Amino acid sequence: MKKEYTTGQRLIFGGIKSVEVLIALNEPNGNGFYMSILSKKVNITKSYLTKLIFLFKKNGWIISYIPKDNLRMKKISLTEKGKELARNLFEVYHLLDENIKN
Repeated sequence: MKKEYTTGQRLIFGGIKSVEVLIALNEPNGNGFYMSILSKKVNITKSYLTKLIFLFKKNGWIISYIPKDNLRMKKISLTEKGKELARNLFEVYHLLDENIKN
């Protein structure tokens, strides 16, 4: 029997960097990121990002696509489900940050 995990458990498997990646992907322009740029933005290796992207796709949080202006590279962006999760994570992150500072 396959074990079912909660969203929180799935994020824990990815570590704190998984939260950072989701929050980074939730940018207002919504154009998505090339993986190389995203890996630099959150300071992780491309191979680790690939593992996180696999986890995120499996959970329906992101989509990947090949943009018409660059057929050699994939872009990734959040789904509506991913955007909602990223907004919630940002709120929690912000609350934690405020409590730590006080």
